[in-house]
Amino acid sequence: PMTPKNRDKQENIGFELEAVITPLGTLDLPVNLRIPLSFGYSRPKDLLTKKVLYSSNNQYTFTFGLEAELKMGLNIGFFGKYVKNYDDPASPYPDIYVSYLVLDAKIHYRFKIAKKDARVYIHLLNLANKKYAVQGSWGAYTMPGFTFMTGFEMKF
Repeated sequence: PMTPKNRDKQENIGFELEAVITPLGTLDLPVNLRIPLSFGYSRPKDLLTKKVLYSSNNQYTFTFGLEAELKMGLNIGFFGKYVKNYDDPASPYPDIYVSYLVLDAKIHYRFKIAKKDARVYIHLLNLANKKYAVQGSWGAYTMPGFTFMTGFEMKF
């Protein structure tokens, strides 16, 4: 992994693309649709040996979603993330680290309390209960399976 001591001995080439498609445009409808998309590519290599480094960098990452926002304050979305990592033979999680697809669903309801913005939400993360691991400069660790979160937020 890249550290302050070896930063000048590594090179990371890559790019990221992001787009949000709004198929209904600016039409005055009771619902607005958004399709967020992103793609990223990364290739870290050792400048001395010219070999690809197995590091915290993903080789490819593709995210996608479909979100419906209703004027009454309800927001419903489905999102996914596909990650393809460099195949690191030394990884402690070879089967679940190399590539994975995670799907999530989120529901938010926005409203006002005493003229203050508030929202309640439910997040359903990793709907398919996919086993996967992420790796970074801190090491590798497995991620949780299906997760249910709910909450309340209020802005003051």
